[in-house]
Amino acid sequence: MPEWLKNLYATIDKMDAYAFADYISSDGEFIFGNNPAVVGRDNIAAFVENFFNSIKRIQHTPTGFLIEKDKIVSWGIVKYTRHNETQLSVKFCNLFLMDGDLIKTYDVYVDTSQLYQ
Repeated sequence: MPEWLKNLYATIDKMDAYAFADYISSDGEFIFGNNPAVVGRDNIAAFVENFFNSIKRIQHTPTGFLIEKDKIVSWGIVKYTRHNETQLSVKFCNLFLMDGDLIKTYDVYVDTSQLYQ
């Protein structure tokens, strides 16, 4: 797995929304599950910070990736820890459309429907 991708997941798992947003182009978009696209680095940071505040921890275990030109696909298991210490582990798949070294579109395919149960 490329170091860049390892560092991205480590940043997410530290739950630092603004460091996460630095991976995305200033006019990039972030699509999390079935939510509408969030556009712009500042808006993405605010959206992600709100999500991070709704959970206690997050841990990604990537199991594979594919790179083709300006497209990266990565998949694995993500474990969410709720504030009451219960956990939910689900599969994820991320599609990144790149603009040089920055993400232009970050599309997260994950089922979080049980996260707030």
